[in-house]
Amino acid sequence: MTVLPSTTAPETFRGRMFSAPGPLTICKSEWFMVMCSIRLTWEKPSRQVFSTKSESVERLTAKMVNEPAAIEALQNIADLYLVHHVAPLSSGLTDDGVQRSLIAGTCAMTTNGAWNIGTCLSAAREEGLNYGIAVLPYMKEKVTISTGGPNVVFSQTEHPEEAMEFVKWYAREENSWDALIAAGIWMPTTSGYYEDEELTTKWLDNPAYPAMEEAKPALCDYVRDYAKPTSWYYTNNTVDFNNLLGAALGDVWTGNMTAEQAINDNYDALVMAHDGMG
Repeated sequence: MTVLPSTTAPETFRGRMFSAPGPLTICKSEWFMVMCSIRLTWEKPSRQVFSTKSESVERLTAKMVNEPAAIEALQNIADLYLVHHVAPLSSGLTDDGVQRSLIAGTCAMTTNGAWNIGTCLSAAREEGLNYGIAVLPYMKEKVTISTGGPNVVFSQTEHPEEAMEFVKWYAREENSWDALIAAGIWMPTTSGYYEDEELTTKWLDNPAYPAMEEAKPALCDYVRDYAKPTSWYYTNNTVDFNNLLGAALGDVWTGNMTAEQAINDNYDALVMAHDGMG
């Protein structure tokens, strides 16, 4: 298999996303489906739409989904399959793309979260998978999304001090180091691991991760400089909104409808879902 060199500097979506997959795409008949190069999963639309904006996540609203930049981003994603033939037909916004593509051998590249290093890629490498990681191309703004499971203490608790003490203990990296962070499932949450070379080395110089010269630019430097928290940290009703958006985009991925048509046809319903009235 041809292996492209990893890139540590992000390139434009059109410049890299349309050209790099070509050497990795094996054609079968006219459908390019034996080993198409890119597998797109749940985070791809949000990340690429966000890369067209300079807005903070807190300011993002449902109204932005029908802006020209957002529609262009969605159409660019669809065109990886429809026009450029370097991605398979999307089967939905799922979170098992690494297992069903890269590890299964059906795709040469995939997009997903860093936790896959610990949940599946580390074991796959021990079984012979030779993989690498790199930052994704961007459209107009360099960006990556940061997500996780926020820990909270409810105001109704009868033991607020004890609850907060537990949350503070649970949040310390050293208390989840071996099983989660060093294993590649969690990323550190404090800035020191992204700014202090000694702490960065402690984090990434572990058997679960790719080589430091590859892991640090993608997992540390780019996250430190360009990460934005995902909207569901701050915005209510994102589950209903995303479910409706995913359904609306089904015809876009297959080419039965343009992104502009799909968004405009469903815009009022998307706004209602965003506002909790869907």
